[in-house]
Amino acid sequence: MRIPMLFVAVLATATSLTAQEQAALPSGWQARADRANAPMQNVKFVPMGDGYHVTLGPSVILYNPAQRAEGAYRAQASFTQTRAPAHPEAYGLLVGGQNLDAPNQDYLYFLVRGDGKFLVKHRAGAETHTLVDWTEHAAITRADAAGKATHALAIEATSEGVRFLVN
Repeated sequence: MRIPMLFVAVLATATSLTAQEQAALPSGWQARADRANAPMQNVKFVPMGDGYHVTLGPSVILYNPAQRAEGAYRAQASFTQTRAPAHPEAYGLLVGGQNLDAPNQDYLYFLVRGDGKFLVKHRAGAETHTLVDWTEHAAITRADAAGKATHALAIEATSEGVRFLVN
């Protein structure tokens, strides 16, 4: 199995940032909003400790085209939601990304949210295909009273299939 690109995503989704807005991203990283007219000035993505701190206004994908995997691989990341959002917000991983800066974008994504649910979808151009709709699962930690939740997510790809793992 050959997976052309591997990316970490925050929120499911996908208009690339202008050159001026790109300066706010870590070196090599790019962002794409779900809606073409989304206000990207609220997107904050900065290094913090051994990871990144992300604050979003619109739904976006964040990716680094240099991050690639072929054959069997495991993509993983830990996410901490620090406070309660106004409505259920999702975050997670995307893999198999192709043409992420073009109208014919293509990728698979795995998201969780603070209400204990997960989602798996495929995006092909402007269309999304639901593989697993929002589903509650005991492995997904519900956010506490302050809205804090931490999740370790992974996607494992092998010649036998793809596995989605939480915590």
